[in-house]
This record gives sequence, C-alpha cells and structure tokens, in this order.
Amino acid sequence: MHPMTLRQWALDGKIPFTWVGRERRFSSVDVRSADDRRRLLAESGQCSERGQVS
Repeated sequence: MHPMTLRQWALDGKIPFTWVGRERRFSSVDVRSADDRRRLLAESGQCSERGQVS
C-alpha cells in the first residue's frame, strides 16, 4: 500500500490540476474536496487515517 498523494490523485484523474512551468498546481477548493473524500474513506474503513487505500 502506498500513501495517496496529490500527485497520485492527479495521475489517477481524481483531482484536477494545471501545469505552471514544470510544476502541477491544484485549486485549494479541489484539495479540500479531495481531503474530505479521503476522510470519508477513512471513516468507512476503506482507507487508513494516513491516506492509504486498503
């Protein structure tokens, strides 16, 4: 199991991003939404508190 990172969420198409030069930029609204989804998964037992999908 690997911790879910913003980079991995972006690669999986789960969170939108914009390229600025060689850097990915994420909207704070989208980041909060992704964090809320991670928390819901953790509470349902599908994800550990550290963000690892089981």
